[in-house]
Amino acid sequence: MSYISRCHLPVRRRNVARSDPSVSPGQLLLIPDPPPAPDHVPRKFDYTAAMHRLIKDIAEKCPEFHHIDPSRVLAGITIARKRGRYGLHAQIMQTRSRDKRLDLSEWSGLTHDGREMLYVIEFCLPRFQNLGYPENLDTVFHELYHISPAFDGDIRRFAGRNRVHSSSKKYDALMAQFRRDYLSKVPATGPQAFLKYSFLELSRRYGDVVGLRVRGRRRRSVGRTADRRSG
Repeated sequence: MSYISRCHLPVRRRNVARSDPSVSPGQLLLIPDPPPAPDHVPRKFDYTAAMHRLIKDIAEKCPEFHHIDPSRVLAGITIARKRGRYGLHAQIMQTRSRDKRLDLSEWSGLTHDGREMLYVIEFCLPRFQNLGYPENLDTVFHELYHISPAFDGDIRRFAGRNRVHSSSKKYDALMAQFRRDYLSKVPATGPQAFLKYSFLELSRRYGDVVGLRVRGRRRRSVGRTADRRSG
C-alpha cells in the first residue's frame, strides 16, 4: 500500500496571503482568478519537484551537503491548519536510527519512483512559503543539515546536551553562512528563486500548487523548524 499521495492546494478563494493588518483574523481574501491559460499550458506549480531541484543543486554546489543523495530524500508538503506566520514551518523524518528504543518500522520501505526514501522533509504550506526570503532558504538548509553525514537514514548528532541542534544560535548562524555561500554560486534566477514569492504570489504566477504528501504514518520528526511564539 502506498502512503504517498498527491496534494492539491487550489488558487481560488483562499485565506493564505501574507499577513495584512487590514484583514481581520478568519476573514477570507477573495482573490480574482487568473486569466485562463491555453489548453496546452498547465497552470500548476509542482512544489515537490521545485524543492527537489533546489535540494539537488545544494547537494551539488555545497561541500557540506555532498553526502546527500537527493533521489532518496522526499520533499513533501503538508497543509497548515491555521493561517498566520506562527507555527510549524518544516520538519524532517528519519527512517532509521542507532537508538534501538525508537520504533521506525512503519517508515522503513517507503518508496517513491521505485527507490526507497531514507528521509522525508515536509514543508508546511502556506506558512513556510510566507516566511519570506531568505529566511525560508535558511530553513531548507536547517532541515538538510539534520541528515547524517553517513546518509544512512539516521540524523546528525552533536556533542553535548542538545544532540540535535547543538547551540540553537550557533546552528542558525551556520545555516545563514551556508545560505550565503550557496547564493554566491547561483544566479538570482536559480532553483531557489521560487522561494522569493509569497504563497499567494507563487500561485497567482504559476497556478495551483501541488505536491506529494505522506499519509498514514505517525510523525517522529527530529528537526522541526517553527516559530516558538506559536501555541
